[in-house]
Amino acid sequence: MTHITFSFPPNANHVFKEDLRTLAEIAASPGSGFNEPGTRLDPESLETILTGLSHAGA
Repeated sequence: MTHITFSFPPNANHVFKEDLRTLAEIAASPGSGFNEPGTRLDPESLETILTGLSHAGA
């Protein structure tokens, strides 16, 4: 049986990396910030990924 989960964490940007800036701050910034130092996975995204992986072998 296939298990599919849709997740749209409010603080995640493109590759599920946490971005706590306001929409105005994001719009005013020159780059995407995807690869900036200190960038990390959004906690909700990480939990979704780990939960999905734990079910992958079931």
